[in-house]
Amino acid sequence: MPYGNDITKEGAILVSGYNFGTGSSREQAATALKAAGVPAVIAGSFGDIFKRNAINNGLVCLECPELVKDLTDAYTRDGKRGGGGKKGELTVDEGHEIRINMRDGSVVVKGRDYEKRYTVRTVGASVQELWVCGGLEGYILKSVQSQS
Repeated sequence: MPYGNDITKEGAILVSGYNFGTGSSREQAATALKAAGVPAVIAGSFGDIFKRNAINNGLVCLECPELVKDLTDAYTRDGKRGGGGKKGELTVDEGHEIRINMRDGSVVVKGRDYEKRYTVRTVGASVQELWVCGGLEGYILKSVQSQS
């Protein structure tokens, strides 16, 4: 998952639906995903409090409604989310490679027999800096060290 010149992270990228994290005002919702090795979450949208906690803790959260729609169409019965997938089971598909490029705001999804490029909603440079530093704590440590 490239998102810088020399910064690459690997791991299971969680792709979810809309309003991901809504209802959670605890930062553990974001830190638990990060601690589990999830380098990024891609969703149609995020709950505001979850998104702020995720940014402050260095969990990359990207909004890409078009990708969510395509996956909903591909993996659900009759296009209805929450039904447990085409066969009534939750869907985990390890056959995809996802590359994230923050420079041009793209997500490229490569499947077994296809590749598609998506555009994610842009995020500001300050949010990207927090992600690169691993969150607010890392950002502050970097700032303090640069002043020494």
